[in-house]
Amino acid sequence: MHLIRPDALRAPRSFLKPFWVALCACALLAACGSVPPKEDHIASQSAAPPVTATEVMFIHGMFVTAGCWDQWLPLFEKAGYKVSAPAWPAHPVPPQRVRDPENMKALGQLQLAQVLDHFRKILKDKPVKPILVGHSMGGLVAQILLQEGLAQAAVVIDSAPPKGILFVSGPFLKSNWKLINPFADSDKPVAMTREEFAYAFANQQTDAVVDAGFATQVVPESRHLGKDALTDVAAIDTSKARGPLLLIAGEMDHIIPAALNYKNFEIYRSTPASTDFQMFPNRDHWLIAGAGWEDVAQQTLAWIDKQNRR
Repeated sequence: MHLIRPDALRAPRSFLKPFWVALCACALLAACGSVPPKEDHIASQSAAPPVTATEVMFIHGMFVTAGCWDQWLPLFEKAGYKVSAPAWPAHPVPPQRVRDPENMKALGQLQLAQVLDHFRKILKDKPVKPILVGHSMGGLVAQILLQEGLAQAAVVIDSAPPKGILFVSGPFLKSNWKLINPFADSDKPVAMTREEFAYAFANQQTDAVVDAGFATQVVPESRHLGKDALTDVAAIDTSKARGPLLLIAGEMDHIIPAALNYKNFEIYRSTPASTDFQMFPNRDHWLIAGAGWEDVAQQTLAWIDKQNRR
């Protein structure tokens, strides 16, 4: 039997109370959740400035690198957009570089505020604000940057939610447990096994797609990032006007369930801005790179073209 020393529990103790309170609240509220519709729309309540972007910037999420967008970039370039996919701090391409010992040390310390500041600097240097496309935690980053007025519009795919959205389910807990475990060393990056990737990200994919995605894209990740999403760093002022926003959900997503995406959509009911929701049937979290990624990319492009007056 493996015994846990009392001193091993001291470091995360300050986190334990809010963690378990939030978890219990999520469990109670989850029972009140409903099956999200395939589509929904919140009309703008104000005269927003027209979208006139010439660039689309892609923001990757946790456990992967910017290489997850490699199939999307040529499609958007062919449509006439300038494209970019900046890497997060401590997430160099190719993935093998992420596992360098010095980089792993920096990765273990990485926090959401650093990721946000990294993209704020990039966006503030641009003469024309781009449209953002973010996946997973990159979707939350995109929502925050859009609300701050640093982008003209955004599409967020299987987005992590802002602070204050409470939800829990069996698949959600199983997929996220290694990341949010309050007993784990917060400064030690967490690695995902092939089986964990298959369950959390690619539960609707063939073994061949799972193997390829795990081999070419999956990297260790900072534990701080998931916990930071519960703090004020991830807060969004939904009373502020902003550019148009589309939230895309995968119906079968385990790590960011579709019902959680829809709860995220619903917080914008009183926001004076146009907000859309679309759920892709039988899709998981790997809908940006797995089988049928073209459908998601084409829908994203079509929505962007509809908003844009370039």
